[in-house]
Amino acid sequence: MSNKMCVRLGAYAGAFVGLLVAFLHLSPCCASPPGPALSVLDCIVAGLIVAVIVVLFGVAFVMIVRPMPLLPLLGVALSIALIIGVLLSPLAYWIANAALAVLVCGILGALIGWLVCWLLCRGRTLVLEKG
Repeated sequence: MSNKMCVRLGAYAGAFVGLLVAFLHLSPCCASPPGPALSVLDCIVAGLIVAVIVVLFGVAFVMIVRPMPLLPLLGVALSIALIIGVLLSPLAYWIANAALAVLVCGILGALIGWLVCWLLCRGRTLVLEKG
């Protein structure tokens, strides 16, 4: 798997986690008291759900465009989603501005994707099966 694919999966998952978890922080338009504060565990669960869904859609798109072995791609993608969901969702909830949360989580997600790919792949690439 190329580093570019890991970086893109991490950036997309991070940006969506940042957007949707930051939207959980917003209160309704005309509500007088702010909505209930989410615990860190609730933020992590919401971030994990969003990250896994985004990464699975990304893996499906990669498999349609460029057929690759599924299990190694899925393993790297789910490990990226797990780390992004756990680390970035409380951060996105803490950032008050949703646009800033998308930007920060997208950049950190790309960095996490590159780091996970560097740690797991270490120069190995997925080779298309011949036959």
